[in-house]
Amino acid sequence: MWTGRAFGPAQFPRIGESDKDRQNKPYWYKFVFQGQLVRESAKTNSKTVAREAERARRRDLELAINRVSRPERVPLFSSAASDWLKTKQSH
Repeated sequence: MWTGRAFGPAQFPRIGESDKDRQNKPYWYKFVFQGQLVRESAKTNSKTVAREAERARRRDLELAINRVSRPERVPLFSSAASDWLKTKQSH
């Protein structure tokens, strides 16, 4: 039973492989999302970064399915004030 955690070269050592060989291989993640198997490379040699990449990918899929958009950031007061002044001066 797969738990959805990142897996990589440290968990699948091959006979005759040294530690240096395992360190150069990227981690992969695998999980099931809406009945579809998602298996992708995390494109990193770090297990911690691979776990974060998996969380981000799952979050992106969930947001895309639910059509939830991220709220727009509020501009800084200085940039909003200068934009407002430009619109008032042009009229």
